[in-house]
Amino acid sequence: MGGDFLLKLGMFSASLLAMSCRHATLLSRGEEAPLGATGAGSATAEAGSVVSGAEMAAAGAGSVVADTRVAAAGIGAAAVDSDLMATGAGVGISKPGAAPVIPEPGAAQGISESGDALVIPEPGAARVSCSTSAHPFLDQSWPIPWPQLQPECAVGDIRLALAEAREGLESLEQTPLDRLSWDNTLEELIHFDQNLSDAWAKLDHLNNVCDSEALRAAYLEVLPEVTQFFASIPLRPKLWQLVRSYAATEEARQLSPLRARHLRRTLEGFIDSGADLPPEKKGRILEIEQRLSQLTNQFGKNVLDAKNAWAHEAKLEELRGLPESVLGTLPAGAAPGTRRLSLQAPCLGPCLQYLEDRELRRKLWEASLAVGREGPYDNRPLIREILALREEHARILGEKTHADCVLRRRMAKKGQQALAFIDDLHRRVGTFALRECQALQDFRDGERGSREALEPWDVGFWSEKLRQKLHHFDEEALRPYFPIDAVFRGLFSIAQKLYGICVRERPTHAGAEAAGPDSVPVWQGEVRFFEVYEASGKYIGAFYADCFPRASKRGGAWMGDRVGRRGRDGHYRYPVGVLCANLSPAAPGRPALLTHSEVTTLFHEFGHLLHSLFGQLDIAELNGSHVVWDFVELPSQLMENFCWDRKSLDLFARHHETGKKIPQKLFRAMKSARNHLSGLAMLSQLCLSRLDLELHQHYASYREELWEETLRERLAPYRPPWSVDSPSIVAQFSHIFNGGYDAGYYSYLWAAVLEADAFGAFEAQGVLDAQTGERFRRCILSQGDLYDADQLFRNFMGRDPDPTALLRREGLWESSPEPESPPEPK
Repeated sequence: MGGDFLLKLGMFSASLLAMSCRHATLLSRGEEAPLGATGAGSATAEAGSVVSGAEMAAAGAGSVVADTRVAAAGIGAAAVDSDLMATGAGVGISKPGAAPVIPEPGAAQGISESGDALVIPEPGAARVSCSTSAHPFLDQSWPIPWPQLQPECAVGDIRLALAEAREGLESLEQTPLDRLSWDNTLEELIHFDQNLSDAWAKLDHLNNVCDSEALRAAYLEVLPEVTQFFASIPLRPKLWQLVRSYAATEEARQLSPLRARHLRRTLEGFIDSGADLPPEKKGRILEIEQRLSQLTNQFGKNVLDAKNAWAHEAKLEELRGLPESVLGTLPAGAAPGTRRLSLQAPCLGPCLQYLEDRELRRKLWEASLAVGREGPYDNRPLIREILALREEHARILGEKTHADCVLRRRMAKKGQQALAFIDDLHRRVGTFALRECQALQDFRDGERGSREALEPWDVGFWSEKLRQKLHHFDEEALRPYFPIDAVFRGLFSIAQKLYGICVRERPTHAGAEAAGPDSVPVWQGEVRFFEVYEASGKYIGAFYADCFPRASKRGGAWMGDRVGRRGRDGHYRYPVGVLCANLSPAAPGRPALLTHSEVTTLFHEFGHLLHSLFGQLDIAELNGSHVVWDFVELPSQLMENFCWDRKSLDLFARHHETGKKIPQKLFRAMKSARNHLSGLAMLSQLCLSRLDLELHQHYASYREELWEETLRERLAPYRPPWSVDSPSIVAQFSHIFNGGYDAGYYSYLWAAVLEADAFGAFEAQGVLDAQTGERFRRCILSQGDLYDADQLFRNFMGRDPDPTALLRREGLWESSPEPESPPEPK
């Protein structure tokens, strides 16, 4: 996930967020894959995974794709919900009209726009601004004192920060128009709400990982106030006059490319947020933003609560077929000889994939699809109101649809162009998917000796059976080779070879007292903390890793970050990331053993993290992963490719008991199965993308009482034949209703086209090539939003992207039909 313009918090709209919460917001990238796919974050389904039934169905395709690749949605959270949170002016900066000058990585780090050295304290040094421990959410010390961030402190601290930010804004508005400068205008606009942004980012992050009744109450109490404040910033006439007046000065015309880019983005943000609207329309914008923040937050909580409310105690004989590696992680039920099943991804996916008990698979599938549709957790009324408000918001801002409003600053530019991209891919892969559907049906009929239509809860099970027969591959056979500690070590080793960095872990504590002098406070006992250094020993930044599911944590996988930035005091504040996932936990007597799909999830989120850590720009709003939304998944999805490379896997994939590498026979089977049912996998992603764009580009054509029926009709060509009557995943589609992927879910496939092509540059040099890694870091990872996304890609590849690269990699190119003209808008 990335920001269209600046940073983005999940509850605010794209346009208004452009001017809000930009400084320290822990921005989530990635979100749970619908109905339990473990690789939230994969754009196309990770090749090789099984299409296991439930997620596809959820996707609107009616069958799940259990193995992660299919319904994976990434980072960012489809919901850009929650989240924590450059140096080098001159980095990548050239004179106007000249070719970009892209320096060596790190060359400009620690240099300000003026060329003066920044004051960079030691990594562990406390940096306290105006706050004390009496106000823990305002405490700027490092490391963040998570155990002190209790719900009873939140409301008072946020309101103090709001008052300070309002005072700063009012002071800024008093700047004389004849004495405007970068320092007293744009620089002040960057820093005036730093404490508020930091405090809100911490609370928002905790809201996603430590849900409780007290925390919810505190969050909901201040949510309207925070929403109103940030949404009002670009609607203040005096402030808009100030920014416009500065843009007309001689100094503004002489700005460096970096500052000129920021000024341009600032102007766009004001305009896109309604700065030129009459007062009555500005008032309505504020009302809409406040209401949307409440509705989208409630949507996410309903999904979490609905999943937590469901459980099923299964007798051991009902669990035949479930791998021991999964069975061992299931908690014991209340009755003897039972296990407790849940809708958490590490349970749901394998159950739909392996359980022989068809009736139990059906029960799980129906329960998963009911999330957000029943009782007190019914999200459908919220959806209708959210869509109507987004449509109204877009029209107030002069656009016909919400999709057009959201995409005007992104690579796709218009909703219809994003639809054309999705429709073109569908035309290319649709025949493959239909052939795979028939092959799966024929296989099932042959095994059973009778003809019976596949149901959605059958798809994952028979997909796995077919994969084992065709490719002699069972993903569970790989699990013993992926203990989580070894996966982290391998991930860091690959990053070291590509980018020359070193990652070191520090001990942590979740209580008030530190476990030792080097211990770092965290929000929950199993959270880990890592620091990142250059090979020279120079400190780069740090990140937390929260990897396992719990009832108080939202599902899926995501990365949140605070990009590196220079504070008002001149100190450089290092980037801090949060890598969150819901991976297979440890079982008694053995470590947490991951599936290959879960390994790719970790690699995916770490790719986002590298984008943040390597940012080299002196203006945080343009730095690191704060790029346009349909480009931000490139670094994350590119990292997934290393999980399929033999040399890369040999760095860390060792049997947790014997220490042996993955046998060559098993590796060949894994590679052979990589594109198993890849047409169906991509069809699921296309269906989700089309669903999102349908609702946000064509919602005005839907009759309220028939909108789900209309949606089912329009998605029919994107759904496998066995799932036409299945309800869509819309009621739990957090990516688009609780996050940042509204009118942006297509970004996963859009970025996958870029990533598949870019990885070819690594393959051409043997994959683990330091020179190619250095060039990728220098041309893309360090450049943030300094240049348009298409220019960044050309800087790395030396050309425009090859649109066929993705289809070739997924095995969907041969005899692929030529695209037709895009359909006319409905």
